Formats: sequence, C-alpha cells, structure tokens
Amino acid sequence: MNRPLLSMLLIYIFCGLSQGANALGEIRTCNFGSAKPSSWVRVYYGSGIRMESVISSLTVLEKKPASDICGGAFGLKLLPKLELDGWWYAHSRANAYELQAKVLLAQYGSTYISAAPGLLYSDGDQDYQHYENYYDYGTAHNNCRIKGLGVPVTYTFDTQRNLLVNFMAGVNLIWVENAGHTTTYNYDTHQYDIRDFQYAEGPLPSGRLGISIEANSEAFSLIPELGVSFLNVRDEGFRPYPNLGLSLGFRW
Repeated sequence: MNRPLLSMLLIYIFCGLSQGANALGEIRTCNFGSAKPSSWVRVYYGSGIRMESVISSLTVLEKKPASDICGGAFGLKLLPKLELDGWWYAHSRANAYELQAKVLLAQYGSTYISAAPGLLYSDGDQDYQHYENYYDYGTAHNNCRIKGLGVPVTYTFDTQRNLLVNFMAGVNLIWVENAGHTTTYNYDTHQYDIRDFQYAEGPLPSGRLGISIEANSEAFSLIPELGVSFLNVRDEGFRPYPNLGLSLGFRW
C-alpha cells in the first residue's frame, strides 16, 4: 500500500474513534506544522476553543470554552514557496473545515519564516438538558455556526538531523451564531413552554502562541506541541488557555 492511501486509512480510523465528542463551534488552537512547504497527510489530537459557549446566555453553555479536537489534515506543495493546506475535524454532531495557503516569506540558511492565511467554517446541532430551577426543567436544542479568518506565522529552525523546531504565533477573527429553542415543563399549566433564542456576535478576536518539534524518519513524522491561547470570554476579558497536542503522519 502506498503512503497516501495508508495515510487516508489512518485518518479514517483515527477520526472514526473520535465521533463521541460532544461540543459545537470549536476552533483549532494547535498549529502542527513547520514553515517549510512540503506535501503531507496527518492525524492529530489537541486543544481547541469552544466558541458555542462564549456568546450564549444559556447556563448549560456558559463559560466552558476549553475543549479538545481530533481530526485529519493534508498539505500539498504547489510551488517551491507555496503550500495548500486543508483541515477537518468532526464530532458526532458537528463538522469543522479549514483551508489555508502557506507562503514562505523568507529563508536564511537553516531558518524559515512563513504565513498561512486561511478560512474556517463549522456547523452543528446538539441537545442539552436544561434547568431553569428545581421545578422547571426540560431540554435545549442549539445550532452553532461559526465563520472565521486566521493567520498563523511560523518560524522554523532546521537542525539538519531530521528535526525541525517550530515557533508559532497566530490570530483569529471569528463570527459566531447560536440559534435554537428551550423546552421547559410548566407545572402550573402542565404543558411544555417553548422559547426560541438566537445570539450572534463577531468578529471575536483570539490569539495563540506555540512551540513544536517535528521529528522525521524517512516519510514518517511526529509532532508534539505546547502553547497557550487567549480568548475574550464575555465580560471576563482575555483569558489564557493551555494548548497541548500531538500529530502523526507522513511526508513525501
């Protein structure tokens, strides 16, 4: 089996195991890449930010932005200084997609600097248990849709020993929309009260810093990453959230 087919099989198996995750409107906060353009296929598990909970007034969704994601990605080297990247992460009730164009801005010996402007989109539905108080309870159905722009900038040092050291800084602008309804049982009328809701905000800024090491052995690559994200959470201002991630894949 050739490497691209083996890579796609690995992505299918890895992502299939992640379908039980329950969250909507997540954005990826780990970079998992170097500044050097190349062709590759990867699977990954890492930190994410759950934008669904940032703007909603529902108690069940409030102030729980820290999350995690897993999915697959590919990169295609189109030109010596240009790489096209695609990212996908799926959950049982949501799908997210990103498309980036990585451009090599400068090279000085064994060091590389690149920028990868891109677009992201996510859409999904989920039901929650919803409690107004001890007597009034029911369910909440939410649809979360996000659209955004992102620009990560990466600095890479090539040790010339199959090891790349990467430093990354990135910013995102996200537009978020939550829409749905709550269903609450009313003991006075012995009926269910249905209330529609819709919240939309944007652009919401976020930023991230990270460091990763890409270890390569022939075509195989392993990338652990560590960093921090910053997100403006409702009235609390910008708060930091740790980034942790691991990526496995193939290069050719």
